[in-house]
Amino acid sequence: MARPNRLWSWKASSFVVLVAVVASLESASAQTVDAPQSVSGWTLTGELNVPRHGHTATLLQNGKVLVVGGDEAGTAELYDPVNGTWSFTGSLAFLPSGALTAQRLPDGSVLLVGGGVSDRYDPGSGTWSFAGRVIGESSNATPLPDGRVLVAGGWGSADGSDSEDGDVVKAVSVYDPATNTWSGTESLNVPRYWSSATRLLDGRVLVARGSDQGDLLYSLSSAEIYDPVAGTWTLAGADETAPFEVPAALATDSSFESGGTGAPTVFHTATLLNDGKVLFAGGYASGGLGGCCTLAASMLFDPATLTSTRIGDLAIPRYEHTATLLRNGDVLVVGGQATTSYWPAVQYRNIDSVERLAAGSTTWTVAPTLNVARSGHTATLLADGRVLVVGGRILDTGPPFAATPLRSAEIYDPGESSTKPCDDDKNHYILSCLLSP
Repeated sequence: MARPNRLWSWKASSFVVLVAVVASLESASAQTVDAPQSVSGWTLTGELNVPRHGHTATLLQNGKVLVVGGDEAGTAELYDPVNGTWSFTGSLAFLPSGALTAQRLPDGSVLLVGGGVSDRYDPGSGTWSFAGRVIGESSNATPLPDGRVLVAGGWGSADGSDSEDGDVVKAVSVYDPATNTWSGTESLNVPRYWSSATRLLDGRVLVARGSDQGDLLYSLSSAEIYDPVAGTWTLAGADETAPFEVPAALATDSSFESGGTGAPTVFHTATLLNDGKVLFAGGYASGGLGGCCTLAASMLFDPATLTSTRIGDLAIPRYEHTATLLRNGDVLVVGGQATTSYWPAVQYRNIDSVERLAAGSTTWTVAPTLNVARSGHTATLLADGRVLVVGGRILDTGPPFAATPLRSAEIYDPGESSTKPCDDDKNHYILSCLLSP
């Protein structure tokens, strides 16, 4: 099987979605790249030195944010929240490719994984060093309680090479920062690509959803839990060795009875809540020739019972968004994109809207809108509780679906008083804003 094309290219040939949103307002979705001024609730801050999409962002121990990749050269920048400026830092020891993921290690250094290789950043010296090869090109890396890092599944080859003839893999690797080495552990039960990985309160790791097909012919709803002490995986839902093909009707389906986490998606978010449950929100559900659906469904997965419960849907379907757990336990969902019509006349919507789920609630509320619509961005909780959103892209809504990476960054203060989120013709797809006086 051939390696899947990058996200902006394979969408045009494989996605088919009809989103249940107010179609008559489509013309209002046009966005400019990098808006000139801030809107209520979000403050534009210093611009990146280079545009970035598909990068990583990691909060360092000194309060700065390390942003890596998402550009052709694989450069890295540091954001200083005190003065709102960006500066280049070091040169990567080995240029990664494909999906990137990063984790801060116990000593404060940062591990970057992508394209079957890994690099390690030393904040003290501002330098990078090679950290070894990894089986698979994975979009998830998860810290274990003992300081090691787990990388599960992805795209690769059985011999560990980053081969064009690879496929979705079950392989799992563990990085030991003390010895700067990688080792294998028990493989996943189901091969997964573009899955999510979430460390649970008890130290185990939940790997969920994703696809076992490089061309996204199928997406999965099952999940698996890794026990770092035993080094074993346990299925936490339906065994989808025979993948579930999503019918187009699933876009508005009310049951989602297809597996352990309730909905089969890629590019969703999975957020560990303070009560130990995991919140899944949105995502893209592929299924058969032509694709399927952008989802608004929100699910709460309980690791104690291995069951999912559907709560209130997002106001609008979205994928390639971010979800951030705030200090008070609320969840902030930001941006993303959605498809708005069927193949062969596929069109996309760039999303500037933001939603917030209060701790303990099952209903999403409208939050202040971004200055710039964006997807494939990062969202980082700063040391002071604010949220830094960086980069991403604007996608052409119709053919040829060209993507424009962004340099802009903006900050959200969750403690601000009323910000009038429906003002200035913002959140123009959210019904509650349309009906507000």
